[in-house]
Amino acid sequence: MWNIEAKICENFASYRNDADGKMLFVESFDNHEFEVRYGSIEQNTALGTVVADTDQALQQGILNLLNKVKP
Repeated sequence: MWNIEAKICENFASYRNDADGKMLFVESFDNHEFEVRYGSIEQNTALGTVVADTDQALQQGILNLLNKVKP
């Protein structure tokens, strides 16, 4: 299960799913557009970009991208 507590004031964050060990990486250069990647440190895939002005919008956008990942 994912515990996503992303904040728009952070330029980088990573999260780990304890159930399967997969990682989620979120990074931004402007704290408005956030690139989201999924996988492991060595091998990960871009899920997409979230544009957000609030922490809640960022977290929801990340969850929306995660829901598109097939287990």
